[in-house]
Order: sequence, then structure tokens, then C-alpha cells
Amino acid sequence: MSSEEERVILTPELKARIERNKREALERLKANEKKLSQRARVHGDRIRRVNGEDAKNNVANGQYVLYWMQSSQRARYNEALEVAVERANAHKKPVVVAFALTCDYEDANERHYNFMVKGLLDVKEGLSRRNVPFFLVTKKKKRKEEKEDASGIPETILSLSKKAIEIITDCGYLRVLRIWREALARKVSIPITEVETDVVVPVFAHLSSRPKLDVSAASFRAFALPKSFEHTENVPDLEEIVPLWNAEDVKKARMSVMDVLDDRFAFVIDGRIASSSSSSTPSTSAKQTADDILSVLKTEFGLKETPHIPKCDKYHIGGEIEAMLKLDAFLDSVVLRKYGELRNDCSLGLQSHLAPYIHYGQISVLHVAKRARRFANAHKTDEKIQKSVEVFLDELIIRRELGIQFVVKKRETYDTFDALPIWCINTLEKHKDERETRYTYEELEKGQTDDPLWNAAQNELRISGKTHNYTRMYWGKKVVEWFRDSREAWTVLMRLNDTYSLDGRDPNSYTGVGWVFGLNDRSFPEAPIMGEVRRMSMSGCKKKFGKAIDAYIDRWNGQREKGGRQVSIANMFKKQKTR
Repeated sequence: MSSEEERVILTPELKARIERNKREALERLKANEKKLSQRARVHGDRIRRVNGEDAKNNVANGQYVLYWMQSSQRARYNEALEVAVERANAHKKPVVVAFALTCDYEDANERHYNFMVKGLLDVKEGLSRRNVPFFLVTKKKKRKEEKEDASGIPETILSLSKKAIEIITDCGYLRVLRIWREALARKVSIPITEVETDVVVPVFAHLSSRPKLDVSAASFRAFALPKSFEHTENVPDLEEIVPLWNAEDVKKARMSVMDVLDDRFAFVIDGRIASSSSSSTPSTSAKQTADDILSVLKTEFGLKETPHIPKCDKYHIGGEIEAMLKLDAFLDSVVLRKYGELRNDCSLGLQSHLAPYIHYGQISVLHVAKRARRFANAHKTDEKIQKSVEVFLDELIIRRELGIQFVVKKRETYDTFDALPIWCINTLEKHKDERETRYTYEELEKGQTDDPLWNAAQNELRISGKTHNYTRMYWGKKVVEWFRDSREAWTVLMRLNDTYSLDGRDPNSYTGVGWVFGLNDRSFPEAPIMGEVRRMSMSGCKKKFGKAIDAYIDRWNGQREKGGRQVSIANMFKKQKTR
């Protein structure tokens, strides 16, 4: 090396420049890596540690990362699943997905279980293509000498945690789901991570800064709308992370699962149907059906038969495949152009019909929102589509997630009359002597009132498992009018909704019923019967929609069409049904 070359290399300015270039290159590399990984990783606001245990504590003994699936019953666009796969890859172990099935969930019946089980079979198929084993487990009834676990934790998950390195779970907002997760966190010595998978705007990341309850959609909208744009426009699509484990790893994980699922756990689905009966032989049929599973649940695990509550397969088939078909049909320019203007016309059924699927987590709300906004961006010159998408997203994000905020912040009372604003309680109590209890629960259940529009709404709910959004409001308002005791009216509406609606027992159920009593609404000039609470009347509905009301009544009350031909409810729905 010449002295000149040596002098150049040792120049202080040049050395500083080289070091600066190195730092900048490293920063660019890190930024590029972060950018590339963002397509696979979940937004940090959606992830929170439930306990403080170190994952290293159980690496040696753990055989799998357990994803406790409960609220997000889908294999695609599932942030919790991708976090689980990512963690499993880091541990060089497979993911095991488990769903804890209980047969005595309050107000749930064969209609709900049929819809849910069909969805879980879709989950099983979706996970199998990624080499992820799926277990649906329910537990035998406790013997008299056995003590109940006061915590209420599904013992399935507690048992599976024994062989797990860590637990990933989706986020549930209702009281029972929160109790389950909190109790599990106290009992296990491995990390538990919760992922918010069923909202556009994560709740818990902002809970400490927004502890007060929003009293209206307007106040919540001011916060949530900008955040929704951040998550739908700026965050890349969730992509599936490739599992790094092999068939031998999965085999070991399955054996570990079967080791901890002793004879207390008698119903396991993992490529087979197992019965608790000693005389029964597990079916090795590749094609399991929901009817097979329901039959075992009814005969051996105490699922109540409810023949007066029919399944809704003619109207809504459970599962993420059907959910995607409904979304595709809704995001059609012909359909969506009319939605903004005609969505409240109950005779048309011009809705997305996604509510049951969203309730069971069979479709990602974030994915739906992203698809809707992209559709709007692709039709920027079509004002009707722009308006329709705006209205749809307001219902999907603002109205729905306002309900989720409500049940989180009113955890102990959200399903009770006492959760209502005090002005609602006071005004209804003031006018109680102007109301009289007109019908029994059984009369309401069968749609046997003197109001044909109310009967039609109840019949739609009873037959199809879902009621048009507009008539649902009318349906609720009239029950408030028909009961002297507003608390009794609340109980009746909740029971009818949770029994017959596929999306019952949902945050939106509680805020929806609450709205008919004045929740998230403004007060109106005081009037008889309802006081300051908004009223709805048959004459008002007919004034707004005219003959559409009569068409809706004829359809769901089984009246005769012109010419004397009997209307077939199922066939009429099929004409409107979007698939």
C-alpha cells in the first residue's frame, strides 16, 4: 500500500463519512425488513399480554403453541392464528388449535349450534391445508361427587395448557369470555397473549385514554373514524405465515393432546368423530357433517332439542365460505348502488346479511371494511356507491364497535335494564301508568298480537334467524309500549332476541335492545306512554315506505298474493337471497 493510499484511508473526514454511510445503510436495511415483515405481522395495538410469564419457562416440556379459538371461528384473515403461527415458528414447534364447546350456553339452542358447527367444520378444512391440527372438545357432564370449578374456565383449555409452550387467544368482550380468560391467566404458568381479531379499531389499546362511555354514535365517531382509516388504508393486508413444522412434529403434538384429554373429555374432532359411548366406534369418514356432531351432542352431552326453533339453513348457512359468498354478492355494483338509498325498505331485504357471520367470527370485520373501501376507491365517480359504502361502514364500524365499547365499559351491567341512562329509566317510570301489559311471552313468541307489522318482524326472526334492521327497531319499540313494567319489557326482548336471532348474545344485541329504550339516542319532546323516548308507529312506517310495509307483512305473515296463490316464505327469500 502506498503512502498516498494510506493517507486517504486514514482521513478523519472520510472515516466519519464511512461510519455514517454504514449507519444509514443499516437503518435502511432494518426499515426494509420491517416493511417486508409488516405484511405478515399483526398491528401492535391488537396484541396484549394477559399475564407476565416468560415463554422460556415451558419451552423444554411444551410440545406446541396452543391457539385457543373461541370468538374468531375462521381460518382466514385471523390475526390470532397468524400470531400463533409466528410464535410456533420461533419455538420450532407446531400450532394446535382448540375450540372448547359447551352445550349449556345460556339461551343457545340447536339453531345456534347448527350454524356454529357448520362454521367449525370450515375451520377444520381451512387449517388442514396449513398442516394445523384442530380439536373441538366438549366435556362430559360432571358427576354428582365432582365439584364445579368456580372460575368457569373450560377445562379443555386448562388441560391442553399442560403441554403448551404458550397460549394465544382471540379477544372476547362479553362478561363470560372475559372471566374465562382472566381465570385462565391466574391458573397457568405460561404466557397468554390476547389478540383483537374482530374489530377494526382495537379496544384495549385506547381504553386507558378513553375510559368514559360514549353517550352517542357522534361522539364515538369522532374518535373511531380516523382510527378506522388508519387500519383499513395504511395497514397492509394480513398474509398467511408459512408454518415451518413438519408432519412428524404434528404427529407428536396430536399425541400430546390425546395424552392430556383423558376420559373426562369425550368428544374430540380431529379427522374423526368420537363418541362418549363405550359401544361407539369413532367414525373415520373424511366428510363429517354438522348433523353427525349435533346428534352426538344431543344424545350424549345434554344439548337440548328445540323443535319449535327450526334451523335456518334455507336462509343462512354457517361458515366462512358462505360468509365470503355473501360479501362478494353484497359488493356488487348493482346491489351496492341501491344500498344507501333503499336499505331501510324492509320489502327488499337489501342488506349485507353478514351479521350472523360477524357474530361468530366466521368473517373478519377488518377484511370486510377493507374490501368495501377498495370497492369505493374503484368507483370514485359513482356517487351512489360512495354514499352506500359510507353508510355501510358507519354501521359496520361505528355502530357495531360502539356496542363493543359499551359492553367493555359496562361490564357488570350491560345486559340489564340498569345499564340505561338515568333519563331513560326515569321517563319510562314516570309514564308506566299509561301502559298496560298486553301480551304474554308465549303470545309474542308465536307472533300472536294485534299488530300485523310486529307479527311479521317476529315471524321473520322466528323463521329465518334474523330480522330486517328497520323492522327490528319497530319490533323492540312496540314491546316497550306493551309492558307496564319496563324491566319486564327488557327481559322479554332480550330473551326473544337471544333465543331466535343468530346474532343474539352479542354486544350489538345489548345496544340494539338498549336503543329502543333510549340508549345512544337523544331525548324527544315528552309524550304519553313513552315519555321522552323515541316512538315508532305503524302509520309512520307506512307513511315512509308505503306499500313496502304491506309487502313485508304479506311475506312473513303468510298472506295470499293477488290471484289467491299462497306465498312461500322460503321461496320468496330465495329470490332475494344473495350468494
